[in-house]
Amino acid sequence: MEDVLDMEQHEESHFERSVEDVVQNGYEFDFSDFFNFGKEILFTQTWTFIGFAALFFAVSIVVAYIPFGGVLISPLGAGVYIAANRIATGRSLEMKDFFNGFKLFLPLLLANLVSGLLTGLGLVFLIIPGIYLAVSWSLTIPLVLFKRMEFWDAMEASRQIVGKNWWSFFGMFLILFLLNLGGLLLLGVGLLVTIPLSSCVLYAAYHKIVGAGPVEFI
Repeated sequence: MEDVLDMEQHEESHFERSVEDVVQNGYEFDFSDFFNFGKEILFTQTWTFIGFAALFFAVSIVVAYIPFGGVLISPLGAGVYIAANRIATGRSLEMKDFFNGFKLFLPLLLANLVSGLLTGLGLVFLIIPGIYLAVSWSLTIPLVLFKRMEFWDAMEASRQIVGKNWWSFFGMFLILFLLNLGGLLLLGVGLLVTIPLSSCVLYAAYHKIVGAGPVEFI
């Protein structure tokens, strides 16, 4: 078992702000800080994240052939954020922790379904609105998981938070896209690392901006 993250270097691990405070007072956007923290989270339990990524890909392929099987993807995909939270707050991580998103099945499903549908419509009709919405709603899932917000409230809160530094978030996602493109070019195998790394970086951004204590899923 790999060691948990040494949180003595991250004293703000249990700091947490309200959405209202973040929107009203703003925050510092530091991509290098987010990336390094996300990378540190991933490297703490690299093989566990890779194993889950392989499982996620396999499930995604299987459910594509099952009617309504896609509903499993939303809570399963949230597992990386839950795992990142456990590591970032100095707790041990087991493979079963990745499946705790199923305990918030409905709000996660609705968040992904509604945001995905509206983003898709934006991309189809004018492209730019779709890109705006995709970036703006990027913190929706962490807000559902760690603030226990309803899906629409989480989408609106994400839009307001990201809107304070929208172009910085866009730049971050552009870099992560190129990173995953590189993973794809490595015969696709690199995606087993780059996709969980991207999720850990996004979690790190949420963690540094909003804050998240050791959230439990009972």
